[in-house]
Amino acid sequence: MSFTDAGPVEVVVEPNTDDASNPEASGQVVGLDGAATDAPRSGAEAGAACPAAFAGCVSFTDATAADADRTVHFQDFSYDPKCLMIPSGQTVTFSGDFIRHPLTPSCGPELLLAYRDTGATASFALAAVGLYGYYCLDHGNPQGDVMAGAIEVVP
Repeated sequence: MSFTDAGPVEVVVEPNTDDASNPEASGQVVGLDGAATDAPRSGAEAGAACPAAFAGCVSFTDATAADADRTVHFQDFSYDPKCLMIPSGQTVTFSGDFIRHPLTPSCGPELLLAYRDTGATASFALAAVGLYGYYCLDHGNPQGDVMAGAIEVVP
């Protein structure tokens, strides 16, 4: 059996809350040399526009009314609603098992739908108008296939 050198490797380190001075405490990406970097885990780029119909979203559940429920539930490899429309400045809450389904941003005016891999809920206020794409790191991909969804923010 032989091995070849594939070059430098990055390791994602889970948060270690025992030592806040340690780069591992933030859950940052850490290289083999131990140096932390702020590189996004998902490969998403801030300000990258989502393609039309990201995650198959051509129509959206309308949550623009003042008293609308803006919660995206997820389990069993799907988001509900998968395609959500909200007014600018409102907050969206994701509710589910982030350990099993890590929320990962894919595209959008801003990467406010930050990576989450712990807990059961996370809320994000979306001010910039546009389409925000997201996916499960373990069961989806940045192109919006399988376990993915989108939020359309309107004025």
